[in-house]
This record gives sequence, C-alpha cells and structure tokens, in this order.
Amino acid sequence: MKHVFFLLLLLPAACHAPLPGRWEDLPPRAFDPPPYARFLRGLTICLDPGHGGHADRKGYKRGPTGFREAVMNWRVARFLQGFLEKAGAKVVLTRHGDEAVTLQRRSRIALEAGADIFLSLHHNAINGKPSVNYTTIWYHAGPDYSPAGLDAARCLFFGITHELRLSQVAEVPLHSDYLMYPGSGFGVLRHIRGKIPAVLCESSFFTNPAEEKRLKDPAYNEREAWGIFLGLARWALGGFPSARILGRGPHGPSEILRVRLLSGLEKRKSWALKSPLILASSIQPFLDGKRLERWTFEAEKGLLLLTPPKEGWSPGRHTLRVEFMNIFKNSPPRPTLTWTCRPAS
Repeated sequence: MKHVFFLLLLLPAACHAPLPGRWEDLPPRAFDPPPYARFLRGLTICLDPGHGGHADRKGYKRGPTGFREAVMNWRVARFLQGFLEKAGAKVVLTRHGDEAVTLQRRSRIALEAGADIFLSLHHNAINGKPSVNYTTIWYHAGPDYSPAGLDAARCLFFGITHELRLSQVAEVPLHSDYLMYPGSGFGVLRHIRGKIPAVLCESSFFTNPAEEKRLKDPAYNEREAWGIFLGLARWALGGFPSARILGRGPHGPSEILRVRLLSGLEKRKSWALKSPLILASSIQPFLDGKRLERWTFEAEKGLLLLTPPKEGWSPGRHTLRVEFMNIFKNSPPRPTLTWTCRPAS
C-alpha cells in the first residue's frame, strides 16, 4: 500500500516533466511512427536535397559560420528516407552525394521513377536580416495549377512547424514560386509540368545565427525530417482521388462520356464508406483546357456524366481534366485523362 501511495505522489511530477515550458522548447522525440503512417505504404516519393556540389565556391549557400545548405539538405533527406522506407514507401533521391545535378534532371528523375510526389528540400536565406526565421512551402504557378500539390504543401507546413517550434510564423506560409521568378517559377517545380504534386520546402533560415547552430546538429536535422514525414503521412491519410473514363474507346461524337470519380478511400474498412465521399460542389471538368458546363453527377454511384455539345465532340485525341475533392479535401494527384473521339460515320 505504501508503494502505491508513493507512486501516486510521483505521478503529477512525471506527467509534467516532458511538457516544454515554452512553445520554442523542443520536447523529447522518440520517432515512433503514428498509426496513420501506414497509408504511406506503396507510395513512391522523390526527395530532392537542394544545392549539391559547389563546395569550392566561397560563400555559396552558407550560414554565418560557413555551414553549407547542401549538407543540411542532404542530412534531412537521408533521415527522411529512413522514416519513409520504414513506413513502406519507396524513396528516390535526385542525388546520392555532394554532386551538382541540373534542375531539369532532378525533375526528370521523379517523372521517370513514376513518383507520387516530388519534394525539394531546402533551407532559406535573406541578406541583412539575421533575425528572420520561419517556414514556407512553395508551389508552382497559381493555386489552380496543381490543387494536389497544395494539399501536400498544407500538411507539410503543419508537420514542420510543429516539430521545429520556431518562434516566428509566416502569416501566409504557402507561397507561389512566381513571387520569386514571375512567369517562370522554380525550375525543379516547372519541369514537373503538373504531372504529379511538386512542392519545395524552405524549413527555416540558415542566415539566422541561432538557427544555423541548430542546423549543424544531426539530431535537429532528424527532428526536421520527422516533421516532414508526419506531414506526408497526414497527406496520405486523406487518400488520393482519381478519375477514369468508362467504356471502350474510341467514343462517338454524340456519346455521353461516363467518368467514374473515386475518392481514394474505397478500399478502407469504415462505416463512413456508406455515405458519399466526394464533395459534389468541388467538381470541375475541363476538356482541352476549357471548362465544361454540361454535366451531371450521380453521387451515390460516383458517376460523372459529360454531355457533348450540340455539334458533338470534335474528332481526335483530347485531354480531360477533372478537378474534385474527397471528404478530406484532397484532390487527384493525376487529374488528367486522355480519350479519343472517332469521326462521325
């Protein structure tokens, strides 16, 4: 009985011990994967640790004491690779050491590997403002260019910011790369051509002296990788919607196109599957880049019916892009389909 009483006295102190006194105080981290990390299994994730090579260039991408961004990017990528592979994901790296790889080649590696997402890993810099230090996630072009990329960006931001506990936060942390390079954006994102979600993480500022000191510590690099890992896991938890055209082609010019919309959650075991899993109000079909207005959606069947124009579909090969969201508000990572209309007989 005395032992029980003694344990009860210790319990409040034990419960309080791990709690940080301030937001900026980093809590202990055991790196135990959460149950939802299992949804990463089977995904192919391309990691692009930025700015390899050029170690001989004085002052190139270095912090106040000369620590290279290329090194911190590489460390984070390697830790992240370990977390992802342990969760059952396949990881493709755009470099395998401290070598320079062209921007176009980095993007091509992701596309040739059939990656489900391209993630470029960086740390930021700003001249003359050493106190600045926050997280930003960059997407290509405008917010409608790749909605699935924005889904991933949002999850990544919260994963990173929760783990690094920086004292500053950007009031709008999701940035278009057109802000940096109007009309062109970052080469690594531009060369993906919207075929898969692609984002660039600027986790923190190495021009901040205190942050550079943390970034020199492999344990801090591992914590950052863990935040990115959790962000990717949360994104995967939301499922990946997709669409497919029903019926054998080529299709006739007056034929209604029947498109099955899938939430990406159909194979899961849940009572929730008995209700619709797609936001009907989010559906927007585009044919060859032009929005289609003549369509209906049968929610119970997940069936999108596209009515041809009065003159019929024009013969030839077409691209159909269907944007929509599931109940997690995740969008299709690969929204573009191709189909052929045969000439009228």
